[in-house]
Amino acid sequence: ALGSRVLLREHRTQPGTLEYNFGHIGIRRLRGDMKRLSAIIAMVALISMLSAVGCSSGLSEADLAYNEGTILSNQGLWADAIPDFDKAIQLDPDLTEAYVNRGVAYANLGQHQNALDDFDKVIQLDPKDKEALFIAYNGRGYAYDELGNLENALQDYDKAIQFGPNELEVYVNRGVTYIKLEQYENALNDFDKAIQLDPDEALSYYNRGLVLEELEKYALAEKDSDKACELDRSHC
Repeated sequence: ALGSRVLLREHRTQPGTLEYNFGHIGIRRLRGDMKRLSAIIAMVALISMLSAVGCSSGLSEADLAYNEGTILSNQGLWADAIPDFDKAIQLDPDLTEAYVNRGVAYANLGQHQNALDDFDKVIQLDPKDKEALFIAYNGRGYAYDELGNLENALQDYDKAIQFGPNELEVYVNRGVTYIKLEQYENALNDFDKAIQLDPDEALSYYNRGLVLEELEKYALAEKDSDKACELDRSHC
């Protein structure tokens, strides 16, 4: 039953790392002075709390396989989790959460085409859950970006914002894509929004500082660089 699969929201722990009950951020390395530019991919864990405490009675075989995959994912065992998600999908081809979590596992393994395919399937299934749709569009946008399809990445990030207008990570992701396209004013707007959403996120200041430097606004760039360093010494 859908009620047995509980959505756990993410908890950010430090700049450059966005930890969910499973998942972590990919670090994007760009050319020149932007080589440390980081981007956030939204990842989500959907896990049965009943199963986690050993109360799995009443769950289907697909649910049990799904939960096993999620438990392995929580431990960072992405490759080991995928066969469990495969089994869950084989038993229940409409199990949206299994495609979401398998897509996240593939993304963590750097298998971006496989991740893209799973997020495609989530969107095709058209779940009513806005959270799942946000993850799918944001995750697919990230996959497109990693595969070099920057225009499609922007389209998906725009769609993700419709389902999660206050989600920090999508603005950081889209800002990075804008930088790759040398659309610095658009990137600046996205990092401004990210800072508005979380004024204590060092990564947003660091990235905005890089954009301001590209725009030759050196005093403002230095101010953001100092702020990023103040919040997180890894950005010094």
